Amino acid sequence: EEEFNKQDIYKDWKEEKAKYEETKSTLKESERAEKEEEFGFRRIRIKKQMLGNIKFIGQLFKKSLLKEKIMRYCIASLLKLEELKIKSKNPEYKDAGDMDMDEEDHEAICSMFTTIGSTIDKPQSATFVNVCFTKISNLATSKTLPSRSRFMYKDLLDLRKNQWVPRRKEEKAKTLDEIRKDVEREERKQAEQSMRENQRSSYRGGGGRGGGGDYRGGGGGGNRSNSSMRPRQAKPTMETDDDGFTTVPKGGGGGGGGGYGGRNRGGGGGGGGGGPSAPPVTSKPSAFEALADESSRGFSAPSGGSSSKKAAPLDDDALERRFKSIRSDFMADGGNVDELRLSIDELSATPEYGLKLVQKYSDQMMDCKEAERVAIVKILSTCAEKKWISADDVKGGLADAIEFIDSIVMDAPRAYEYLGEVLASMLRIGAVDVAWICEQAEKTKMDPDTKAPMALTKAIIEALKGSGAGSVAKDKFASSKAVVTKLLGDDGWRTISKEL
Repeated sequence: EEEFNKQDIYKDWKEEKAKYEETKSTLKESERAEKEEEFGFRRIRIKKQMLGNIKFIGQLFKKSLLKEKIMRYCIASLLKLEELKIKSKNPEYKDAGDMDMDEEDHEAICSMFTTIGSTIDKPQSATFVNVCFTKISNLATSKTLPSRSRFMYKDLLDLRKNQWVPRRKEEKAKTLDEIRKDVEREERKQAEQSMRENQRSSYRGGGGRGGGGDYRGGGGGGNRSNSSMRPRQAKPTMETDDDGFTTVPKGGGGGGGGGYGGRNRGGGGGGGGGGPSAPPVTSKPSAFEALADESSRGFSAPSGGSSSKKAAPLDDDALERRFKSIRSDFMADGGNVDELRLSIDELSATPEYGLKLVQKYSDQMMDCKEAERVAIVKILSTCAEKKWISADDVKGGLADAIEFIDSIVMDAPRAYEYLGEVLASMLRIGAVDVAWICEQAEKTKMDPDTKAPMALTKAIIEALKGSGAGSVAKDKFASSKAVVTKLLGDDGWRTISKEL
């Protein structure tokens, strides 16, 4: 209080400055420059101390450690208001027209109201606050004030008009832990963005069908470039002799083209028709064909044969190609679950294949055709439901997609909807639960402008209701009210409960 009541905070400084001016002529040029620089630095330090005191007093008031009448006295002293001689709980003031304010007073009053405006500007204090802002409005248009002071007052008027919500978020000093988390989050965000761009370019550049035909029969050669490494079952028209060789009729029907890596080499394909048929051509049976044929005749596969070999681990490039071919085959086969099972089994020797499958597909579904996205969702949900991939694979693969959904949605505006559909499917079959989803969505709050928590929650509920699982949505979210409320707040929970 004693510090605040000082009539002139620069009193000591001015006295020393006056003494310096008297002896200035006796000093050397370098000494004068050094002395004047010191006076300038001290004036800035005194001003900062004064503004710091103002903010400190304001914070004490906001914490209810100072009474309002003390704050009214401080504000009235800065604005040169005159106290009214009336009895009231808190003193009332009027503007007597005293404009004898220095530059520091203008800055101090702006700092004071910026700090406590939202606390003191209440209906019970309306009379006092209106007196203050009437004078502030006059000061904001006064031509006798420096431009800097006038603009500070105008900014203060705009702040009050905006319900004391600043237009720009005030930057505050961060702790080392907060800085470390920001750096880690930014690095993960850049790595995720880079990975998505690489996958997108790879996805757009690859795929498609090679050659002019299809291995399923019909015309000439050609096989799918992304076709599965697994050979198909033998055609009904093929016959196996006693020596284990397959007889492939040539001519007449349209034999399929060669399989992946040269398998089913006998399918050369040819014309139809009327001419004499060529002699049959024999070829070595594939592993699966031989195994199926011997099994049907009651024989067991020989130990050490090719059919008993375990698939070799795949590197990242080969694994990504297999993921693409699995999706292509699943779409071409009309969603054949048995074929999908065999495809997933072939990945079993590759470490963390389930986690990588979920990661790749959750990223690719954000930027692909609708039919491909539907197939991806079906593949992931089928694999999780059949336990071909674990719940940990699902959670690990989807965690980054949830955390960085605000970045993804910039490139894929329907990302909330797409991710919500996958999460709804996993929630329905029990691979994830509401508590885990809320825990991951909480990470998006590092961005103060995030819409992810509410948008994702709504998308999940809509997806469950759209698939006829509305009762599942109601049961899952109602039983997890506490964690959902923690994520969205009470108003958010009320909004979501209406959706249920």
